[in-house]
Amino acid sequence: MDWAAASGDLPALVDLIEPIVRFWFEHGLSSEAQRRLRDAADAPGIREDERVRGLLAAAALTLATRWEPATAYRLASRAVDAGRAADAGGALATALSLRAWMGAWSGLSPNHQIDADVEEARRRAERGGDAATHAYVLVMAAGALLVGRTNDVGCDLLEQAVGVCEAGELVFQLPSVHAALGLWSVWSGELDRARRHARRAVELARQIGRPGWEAIGLTGLAAAAVLQGDHGQAQQRLAKAQEMLRSRALEGSQFETWLRPWLALAAYASGDLDTARATAEAIVRIGRGSGSRWDEAIGQWLLGMLAHGQGRSDDARAHLQASRALSADPRMPLPLGRSLLGLAALAKQDEDLEDAWGLAHDGLETLDDYGDRVGAAAALETIADLATALSEPARSLRLLAASERFHTESGIARFPAQADRFDRARHAARAALDDTEATTCWEEGDPLSLADAVAYARRGRGERLRPRIGWASLTPVERDLVRLVAQGHTNAEIGERLFISVNTVKKYLTRVYAKVDVDGRAELAAEVARARDAPARECSREGCGCG
Repeated sequence: MDWAAASGDLPALVDLIEPIVRFWFEHGLSSEAQRRLRDAADAPGIREDERVRGLLAAAALTLATRWEPATAYRLASRAVDAGRAADAGGALATALSLRAWMGAWSGLSPNHQIDADVEEARRRAERGGDAATHAYVLVMAAGALLVGRTNDVGCDLLEQAVGVCEAGELVFQLPSVHAALGLWSVWSGELDRARRHARRAVELARQIGRPGWEAIGLTGLAAAAVLQGDHGQAQQRLAKAQEMLRSRALEGSQFETWLRPWLALAAYASGDLDTARATAEAIVRIGRGSGSRWDEAIGQWLLGMLAHGQGRSDDARAHLQASRALSADPRMPLPLGRSLLGLAALAKQDEDLEDAWGLAHDGLETLDDYGDRVGAAAALETIADLATALSEPARSLRLLAASERFHTESGIARFPAQADRFDRARHAARAALDDTEATTCWEEGDPLSLADAVAYARRGRGERLRPRIGWASLTPVERDLVRLVAQGHTNAEIGERLFISVNTVKKYLTRVYAKVDVDGRAELAAEVARARDAPARECSREGCGCG
C-alpha cells in the first residue's frame, strides 16, 4: 500500500484496499486507508475514471467502518463530478445513487436533488446492463427514498434489487437487501413480510460470512417483536445482534447505527426508561458528530417521547421541536410526522386545541403520504382524542374503531402511553353519547380500512376550517343535499343518491337550516333559486348550490 500511494498508482491502491475493508477497520487503519485513497484521488494527472473509483472506495470505507454520512456525501459528490467528466457509465450511476442516499441521511441534499440523482442513477444503471451495478444502485436509491420520501416506493425498489440479485446470482449482495427489507417493512405494518426478509438475511449472511448483515437481520426480527409487544423476544434478538457486532469488531460501524434506535424503542416499550433515554442521547450525540441529520432527528424524537411520558413537558417540547426542525427541510417524513404528533399531544395538554388539531393532522398527512401505517394509526388516535374535546365524539369513536381494527389485523401492539390514551379517548367519547349512538358510531368505524379511516379523518380537517355559519360553512355532503332539495327531490330520493338513510337526511337538513338561517325546506329552495337567478357578480353565497 505504501508503494502504491507513493507512486501515485490509484488503481493499485484501490485494488489493495477495497477487497479487505474489514482488515483496515479491525486493525485501526481505516482512517489511514481512507486518507491515502483521498490523497491519491486528489493527485494531478489522475485519469477521471480512476479518480471516481478511488473516491467511491473511500466513501465505501467511510460507511462500512465509521458511518460518517456527511463525509461520504462529499466524496460521492466529487465522484459524480469525476464520473461526468469521464462519462463513466456504471461508476457514475453508483456515485449518483450514493450521493442521493448520503445526501438524504446527512440532510445535505435538498429533496429535489435527491429525486434527480435517484432518477438519473436508475436510468444509467438499467441502460448499462451490469447486474451488480444495477443492484447496488437500486439499494442506495431505496435508502434515499426510505429516508426522504416514501417507505412504500423504497421497499419496492429493494424488492426489485432482490430480483436482480437472484437473476444474476449475486449471492454476496442478497443479505444486505433482505436485511434492509426486514428493517423497514415493519413501518408499513407488514410484520410477516418483515420477518420473512429478516430471516432470509440471517440465513444467507451465515452461509457466506457476512456477520454485520446477520446482525441487521436479527434487528429486523427484533423490530417486529417490539411492535408486536413481545418484549422478551425483542431483547433476546437485540442482545444477540449486539454480541455479534462486538465479537466481530463491528462496533461503531453502520450496523450499530441501524441497531441503536431499536435498542431505545425496545427499552421504552418494556418500561426500561433509563436505558431508553441513555441510548437516545447516544443516537443524538453520534448523529451530530458523524454528520447524520437523520439519526439526530430520530434521537431527538425518542428523547421527546420519553420526556413527555415522564411528565417533563418543557424538555419534551424542546426535543420534539428540535426533531421537527431537523427533519423539515430537507424533508424526513418518519421523524417529522412523529414529532408533530408529540407536539400535538403537548398542545392539547396546554389546552390549545386548535393548534393541537392542526399539528395532529399535519402529522397524519406526513406519515400517511410516507407509508408509515403504524404512525398513521397513532395519528388517527391522536385526532380522535382531540375530536371529543372539540365536541365531535361520534368522529372520535369511528376513528378509534378503525384504528383498533388495524391493530387487531396487523398484530401490532400499542406502546404503553398510546394504549392509555386509546382507553381514555374511547371512554370520553362514549360518555359524551348515549349508549345506542355510541354503539352505532363504533360499528360505523369498525369496517373501515386504515386508508378509508385516514381519508375520513383528513376530510374532517377541512370541515373544522370552515366557518361555523353561512353558506360557506356547508360541507360537501350538505352542499349536495341543498342542490337535491332545490331540484325537488324527496328525502327518500336524496338518501338513495347520497347513500344515506332518510333519518340521516333529516339530521343534515336540520343542520343546514341552522347554518344558513332558514325556517325549512321551502325557504331553502327559494334561497337557492334567488341566488341562481341573480347575476353572477351579485351572488356571494359560496356553497349555496346555485351553480
